[in-house]
Amino acid sequence: MKIKIKDFKLKTNLGIYDWEKNFQREILINLEIEINDSKSVVTDNIADTVDYELIYKQIKQLISSKKYNLIEKMAQEILDLIMIDRRISKCKIEIDKMNIFEEVRSCAISLESKRD
Repeated sequence: MKIKIKDFKLKTNLGIYDWEKNFQREILINLEIEINDSKSVVTDNIADTVDYELIYKQIKQLISSKKYNLIEKMAQEILDLIMIDRRISKCKIEIDKMNIFEEVRSCAISLESKRD
């Protein structure tokens, strides 16, 4: 089973230049999470699946508690946080840094983690 969190918008301090570090920039996070078990489709019980509200809150807490130079580091730390749950077999993340250039909507990084 796959759980997707789409177009999760946050504002954060992100960037390598001094001028970037002094204001909040919008980012957009998309996640695709694969879980090993799909019991919840039968049981209708939140305990039998990965709680996407918990993931949302954990990511929001992580992003608000840190300042990052690079979206690559941010993406890796989010992946590490998500993969703590042993029921998750694979996670893909894409983070867009919005409105960097006048003619460009976003620049993005995409990473993936897979359990051995």
